Amino acid sequence: MWGGDGVGASQFVTEILPRVAKTFDFNRFGYDSFTADESTVNAFVYAGLSGQEDVTRLAETWTVQDGRLTSLRVFYYDPLLVINAVRRREALSA
Repeated sequence: MWGGDGVGASQFVTEILPRVAKTFDFNRFGYDSFTADESTVNAFVYAGLSGQEDVTRLAETWTVQDGRLTSLRVFYYDPLLVINAVRRREALSA
């Protein structure tokens, strides 16, 4: 999928964000909670999956240093749901 260690904003913008935009339906996006301090943001969010009725939940931890995002970790409540959505989308575009 799109996990692992990435390097730099450019890679995130060119490789990760396009995949995320194709997989999730952000018209069906919302959040349960956001908490933050000087260096960490924790978010519990949900998003629809593109082309299907399913909605998935995610937990995200962002680390911020000098006003810039230095790491982003995403944890899927039901990773198989997201993996299958990515596989379906890739099969349709093949």
